[in-house]
Amino acid sequence: MEIVANYLKGSAKNWFEDICEEITVWKKPEDDENEREEEGKSFEELFFNKFASRERKRNWRKQLANLKQGEMSISSYINKFNN
Repeated sequence: MEIVANYLKGSAKNWFEDICEEITVWKKPEDDENEREEEGKSFEELFFNKFASRERKRNWRKQLANLKQGEMSISSYINKFNN
């Protein structure tokens, strides 16, 4: 988590400095709800809740729903999910 502050700027960096001691994991596991509760607060969840608006999340879901492989190679198609 110490490295994260070096990559954030402006309000994101200020937010992280205020909340960094509450963060216990980078990303919670996606398999068991009970395990997630016990793991504490994740950077990913807190960051998206703070900085990703409902509209942005809606656009991401729409882009994902409309994503088609078409003529793309498998590697190019996978990169659409990573970018």
